[in-house]
Amino acid sequence: MIETLETETAALHAVMAEPGYFRQAGDVLARDQARLRDLESRLAEAFARWEALEGGDGAGAG
Repeated sequence: MIETLETETAALHAVMAEPGYFRQAGDVLARDQARLRDLESRLAEAFARWEALEGGDGAGAG
């Protein structure tokens, strides 16, 4: 799941970095920005869950 979210985020960043990207209609920009916020939020939640499952405090690292 994390890998998928990271891949989708990277793909969207690549699209948004294209030279003509910001010449598109405002609704397209708003949609992509909302999608990016959603992906970043879901990615943060996934990492938090992973950390919780791993023990969360880092004490297990040797």
